[in-house]
Amino acid sequence: MTVSRGSNGRSWVELKAGRTRAVKDAGRTGQHGLDRGNDSSRIPSYIHFPHKPVPANSNNNYNISGDEMTVERILSVDAMFELDRYQLVVLLFNEMLIFTMLSNVVSLLFNVVIIYTHIYIYYFFNAYFVFNIFGIAQPQLLGCDGIVYNETNKCEQLSAHFDCQIPDLRYEFRSTTVEFGEFCPQYTLTRLDTVLALLGVTNKPRFSTTIQMVGVIFGSALSGQLSDLYGRKRVCCTNYSVGTIFIVENLPTRHRLWLSTVITWAPNYILFSLVAFLANDWRQLARACNVTTIIAIVILAFFLPESPKFLIQKKRKGEAIEALSRINNWKKEENRISHNDIVSIVQNACEKSGHVGKKKYSFLHLYSTKAFAVRTLVASFGMFSLSYVTYGLIFNLDVIKGSIFLNTAISGSLRWIVGAVVALLDHFGGKRVGRKRLHFLTVSVIMLCMAVTFLINVTEYNDKLGNVIRLSTLLAFGITGCVFLQFLLITAEMFPTGIRNIANSHINVCGRIGNVFGPMVFSIPAPILGFPYLLLTALCFTDVLLFQCFLPETKGQPLPSEMPEKKKKTVEDLELISKT
Repeated sequence: MTVSRGSNGRSWVELKAGRTRAVKDAGRTGQHGLDRGNDSSRIPSYIHFPHKPVPANSNNNYNISGDEMTVERILSVDAMFELDRYQLVVLLFNEMLIFTMLSNVVSLLFNVVIIYTHIYIYYFFNAYFVFNIFGIAQPQLLGCDGIVYNETNKCEQLSAHFDCQIPDLRYEFRSTTVEFGEFCPQYTLTRLDTVLALLGVTNKPRFSTTIQMVGVIFGSALSGQLSDLYGRKRVCCTNYSVGTIFIVENLPTRHRLWLSTVITWAPNYILFSLVAFLANDWRQLARACNVTTIIAIVILAFFLPESPKFLIQKKRKGEAIEALSRINNWKKEENRISHNDIVSIVQNACEKSGHVGKKKYSFLHLYSTKAFAVRTLVASFGMFSLSYVTYGLIFNLDVIKGSIFLNTAISGSLRWIVGAVVALLDHFGGKRVGRKRLHFLTVSVIMLCMAVTFLINVTEYNDKLGNVIRLSTLLAFGITGCVFLQFLLITAEMFPTGIRNIANSHINVCGRIGNVFGPMVFSIPAPILGFPYLLLTALCFTDVLLFQCFLPETKGQPLPSEMPEKKKKTVEDLELISKT
């Protein structure tokens, strides 16, 4: 587009929100000046656009140069991701991914059920997370063979009842604990029982969740490295732990948080509670969950291309062009760009990324600079503390009042409501409501809930204020969902493409350590009443302090693509080294 200069002043073009406005510096409009009418959106007839006007949410940049002020549209990879039909496919996959991760993620872990003198190992498509809320749900022991036990020390009465044949149980869901009779501690002479007795572990089903989480640690550590070497899609087809990064790299920059908040874990807690209620048996529930896994694999394998950002980072230009072309084909005809534009996008992106694609990265690069090291450690601790709190609460819902189905559904509803509020704050709050401010607000509320519950326990008002404990627990758990999302987003936004998945993997590994120990928080010996809640309060406080002091604000920033350059030694540095 060319704008001729007027004889009485200088003209220029201002591009904003998809409209072109021509403005005069001073004086009268010359022969070729621009219309200064009241309608600033009108475009003079002699101005020709080689491309369509740019939508308001576009990330396209423009270069204005030359004596005649040539305005050239410059496209970027981020600009290809808009709210279009492709995003519907991405969000559908995200929903299937989340439900699968919630119930049965596809790396083969095992659910360990210990029965008297044997260990039975049941393989699912990774049956952990919410599955074990129901899978190891504790029944209520009423008595045995028609004999009703009193309300205190029922397990001791069962142990003394040597000829007990059919225990009288009350339960909402037929879990592995019910099927295999692990509703009371039963130590035998196996080596595992000896070790568990030394560790003070009395709840074997709960300990099985801890064993599962140990397996998740290895999966998280391995999958991040593999996805940065061989691609997001290929690894995600066999291990869903890298799916979050794949989704983030396919979402429009401006809409990352609210899209990730709308399609999130919260509604799936409600849906999973309904599926569990209908199944009413842990085996049927496992089969039902695997159906979503198959759907997710089909969508990923046949409808979604490899992440263009990964392909560009690896300098695989041909595959990157093909991936962007597939994304472009999902757009409406009038919104599509030409093949030459796609080639230019890839070429420019590869040139900007320098030589990063030729280098292999590892976990050591997370500590290659002081800034990276601090960010890695703080985010890792934050994910650990958050996971410890979350899994400590969710796998111990039996310690609070109410139905397990209803409590799970309520917690999911609260996660959705809180997530929606956070999404609205993020979308309409602009830069005033950044990642750090949201984190401070949400984690502080969790800390307050845990502190209130601790005070109720330490003052022994549990029975009178049982509903307050229930509300505080469910509210705290409901808030944790959006905090997980904050950590995942800020991790993707803090680290460059070359180590982004490695950083995500590192932080997830630390989170899985919290998963390992969190379920046992109510089983450890407590020096004072309510000690588990005091511990959770302290973790939240430390997380808030470190996050606010050491992590940067990343909201609205483009995903970094390049590693920082190594500092070159100056002549003075070399002379100083030689003298020493």
